[in-house]
Amino acid sequence: MVLKLIALFSFLALVLIGCTETPNPADDPNYKSRPGKKIYKERCISCHGSDGKLCDSGAKDLSRSKMDSVSIVDIITDGKNGMPRQGRYIFNDEEMSNTVQYVKSLRE
Repeated sequence: MVLKLIALFSFLALVLIGCTETPNPADDPNYKSRPGKKIYKERCISCHGSDGKLCDSGAKDLSRSKMDSVSIVDIITDGKNGMPRQGRYIFNDEEMSNTVQYVKSLRE
């Protein structure tokens, strides 16, 4: 019985911890928006490669992309196919714009 109670409380603690939102660092007035290249290196390079051509895990070749900025934002925000959503790692509009511009800079 004791083990069941411990398991139940452990489960409830994990659920409650998972429900709390991580604070947005951009809410700090001293926060400096990150450049798109830094965000790309942190979140994208492992599948798309440093030049956008890696195509690992089914990732698209960004150097050949013809997508407009709105489409790029949508994919970053929501993900697509095997790409998980990355929008939660971009903390404000300036960072999203920086990231989109960097992705577009990888085009041939």
